[in-house]
Amino acid sequence: MHAFTTIATALVSLVSLSAAAPASEQIFEKRQDTIAGSVTICTGANYSGDCYTQNYTSNACNVLPAPYFENVLTFAPGHEILCRITNTQDTCTTHGDLFIEYPGSTQLDNYNGINYSNMTSFLCQKCTNCA
Repeated sequence: MHAFTTIATALVSLVSLSAAAPASEQIFEKRQDTIAGSVTICTGANYSGDCYTQNYTSNACNVLPAPYFENVLTFAPGHEILCRITNTQDTCTTHGDLFIEYPGSTQLDNYNGINYSNMTSFLCQKCTNCA
């Protein structure tokens, strides 16, 4: 009887380990999908002024720090990233004021005749159908 209990315990442990492996792999894959990608932001037109490029988490609101808050002329998401820019509120809204994807804009003060250079925040997501 003792041998049966030992074998049963070993089998339960083995099955538990086998079942756990895919879950950890799924978590790892999910974490990879949380990164939308990189965005370059500059205070000047055509990648001039103060600039920085950073990777952003998908579907997370990013309020711009100084000196970028309400002062962006270049906003350039990387390939396969779609961003919602907000310039009418201090933080992201559910609809955003402008949807923008690669190559972005180097003249946000005149994007299709509208001034978005006073943007305050943005939210990006991975977009496999984008450029």
